[in-house]
Amino acid sequence: PRAVGHARGGRREACVAMDAMDAAPPAWGQHVDVFTSPDRNTPEADRAHALGAIAALLDAGSVTFLDLLRGMESCLVTTDDARRARGVLLLAEAVAGYGARAGGPRVSLPAPAAELLAQFFASKLEDFAVIRAALAGCTSLLNARDHENANEPVVTHATATTMADRLFESTHVPSLTQADRRRSYEMLVALVRHPASSSPAGPPLGSCSPAEQIESLVAACDGEKDPRNVLLVCELWKHIPRAFCGVAEDDAERRPSDAHRAAFAAAAEELYDVVAAYFPVSFRPPPGDTIKVTHEQLASTLRDAMCASPTYAPWAVPHVLESVDPEKHARVVADALASLAACGAAFGRTTMRPHIAAVWSALRRVLLRPPAGEDLDAEGAAKWATRLFAAEWAGGARGAAE
Repeated sequence: PRAVGHARGGRREACVAMDAMDAAPPAWGQHVDVFTSPDRNTPEADRAHALGAIAALLDAGSVTFLDLLRGMESCLVTTDDARRARGVLLLAEAVAGYGARAGGPRVSLPAPAAELLAQFFASKLEDFAVIRAALAGCTSLLNARDHENANEPVVTHATATTMADRLFESTHVPSLTQADRRRSYEMLVALVRHPASSSPAGPPLGSCSPAEQIESLVAACDGEKDPRNVLLVCELWKHIPRAFCGVAEDDAERRPSDAHRAAFAAAAEELYDVVAAYFPVSFRPPPGDTIKVTHEQLASTLRDAMCASPTYAPWAVPHVLESVDPEKHARVVADALASLAACGAAFGRTTMRPHIAAVWSALRRVLLRPPAGEDLDAEGAAKWATRLFAAEWAGGARGAAE
């Protein structure tokens, strides 16, 4: 009996020891502690080293994202906003850099991990203290691709749709800070560029109707003022027509549904008006500017958005022609002429034909009374006129003018 009791005691001690091992934090927990420390005096080099160590463990398969989530539970549910935000950021950074092993091939994020992380990041969009990191995590997941098939996303259309639902339900984008609005626009760009958009299901912009999806996009972006964010809004607007209408070369299996195309057509003027508000570009970087956005960047990106679909032509061409006016500042006229050329190239001859007479009339006024400025003078106006009427789309200009 004594021997049996000793054996039982040994088993109890072994069980206690195993429980203690289970309760002990993982060895990599120290790296989590360093990265998520709310202490602002923590050197950034130490945080970067900690992130790199965790990323290496993930890439090697020594730690899974499920392990990481479990091991980070305390910092993900803490009431300390700063630490909780850094915990979500750690996961977002780990996703963004996953599989990028030095000297080795990139590997794809496993589907179960992608699904788990998508649910996690989407759930955090309603936590205002961590929303920036949650948005970054969502965007990284949406942009992730299978490294053997660059057109295959790791996040399915259904999961991306759920993520969009959470974004629109939990977040009022216009009320966010500049940096958080930027992250929101980046997520929206990732959603409209999702490869599964090239199907009758259309872009994964939520479980609502295509018309309501467009309403949500407009509500999220309309009225943006910060030039850094305006660049992203224009980038988003450049991709919306393809997301809802596809391209002419697509077959039926790769083209959004009739409902998507009809919703885009019905909302085309409203969509155009969102970006039209920025034309002509009036932004001039102030002295000592730290934003580093130039007038040329804004003007070029805006042109891409304004000319993203021939459906915009009835509003875009007359709108641009309003600024092909000798009474306007030379830079405004120069931007308008560049935009007019972009319209012609994007819309094509058939779409531009109803506007050729108005184009020639506006150009004639500028040629008769050319602006005098660094951005455009008489010689520059003449070169623009020659270039425009030498373009293929303007082939009927002479007849229209006569």
